[in-house]
Amino acid sequence: MRVMYFGFEGFDNPNGNNHLIIKMIDFLLENNVLVYYLSSHTTGENPDIPNILKNRKGFSYDIVHRRPVNKKTFISRYLNGIYYAFKSSKYWYKERQNIDIVILQSRPTAVISAILLKLFLRKPIVFNYYDIFPNGPYQYGAIQNELIYRILKFLQKILYYLSDKILVISEDTRQTLINEGVPTEKMEIIRNWYNDTQIKTVSIEENRFIKKFNINTNKFILQYAGNYGFTFNYKCILDIAERLKQNNEIEFHMIGTGTFEKDFKREVKKRRLLNIKFYPWQSLDIISDVYSYCDMEIIPLSKGVISTSYPSKCSLLMACKKPFFCITEDNSYFYEVINQKQIGFCAPVNNLDMISKKILEISKNKELLKKVANNAYEYGKEYYSSEKNLNKLLKTIYELEV
Repeated sequence: MRVMYFGFEGFDNPNGNNHLIIKMIDFLLENNVLVYYLSSHTTGENPDIPNILKNRKGFSYDIVHRRPVNKKTFISRYLNGIYYAFKSSKYWYKERQNIDIVILQSRPTAVISAILLKLFLRKPIVFNYYDIFPNGPYQYGAIQNELIYRILKFLQKILYYLSDKILVISEDTRQTLINEGVPTEKMEIIRNWYNDTQIKTVSIEENRFIKKFNINTNKFILQYAGNYGFTFNYKCILDIAERLKQNNEIEFHMIGTGTFEKDFKREVKKRRLLNIKFYPWQSLDIISDVYSYCDMEIIPLSKGVISTSYPSKCSLLMACKKPFFCITEDNSYFYEVINQKQIGFCAPVNNLDMISKKILEISKNKELLKKVANNAYEYGKEYYSSEKNLNKLLKTIYELEV
């Protein structure tokens, strides 16, 4: 069998999904599935193909160059995506005789690619849904025009119809698609896994991130490591940090980059929040070190994110035995499970005074932190390991083989 993994954001562009895709392709190759990888090149910040995949038997690829666009401007992004869908079709069309199944990466213009694939390739499509579109962008404000939203929702229904299988990443995203009328038998929950063989706790003594930036580990470190995009409520971090700025024992470490990086840093400077420190985005080979050195991760989600996506860093934190504090809607399966099973902390965004006091209490309770971290570690092994989730993916692929 030969699978085409049809991506959009390439490995050259740092993002939170790269580690998932790398492990997926690696797993398929190890299980004797041939993989044709097709994706884009935009920023060139990282190599187009990571070392673990280079020169692998059964692995081939094409990289399509496309220009970077301002991610704050939705129309520019969408038009860029349409251009990419047509430009990339020239590459997969040449490979059409040797492709058995397509795994189509989640992106706003995936419907265009799905139409072209059904017309000219006519092979099963597995739609790998990371972010439900346009529901998510509409709820957190990236799409504001009601008419455009309705048109995009109609186009998305075409994508659901054309997809032979839809992979969703949580119970909440599954429920959102059920509400959209997608048949349950068309969906499979395959969670945002962590790499069993690579993600682990790194001790303070061996931690490369601590050494690299000379981190003072005597303080209680609240970390956010990821993308400063639409799904990240950076204003929430600002407000909490302001409430806690008189406490010299608590420090916020922001590690990443993204659309709102300049806005975020400008506001920190304006408010004179000396308890917030910024660090650059880190490469995947140091990801365990990054998540291992903090005392707790803080994950402030924008409105609607938890019902349309999932904070993939949660599974990585579980593997590193680190607790997380997620700020999100309380009417979600995620919120209920995290708090009931004590595998993290969840709070709604509408009471920042309460959240700040809760963080302060947690920072003084080492036993509670340890208990929650251990609970999360065991829960992660049960539900978020790459072995379990990728075996489910492999089974799904073989069931669709013509």
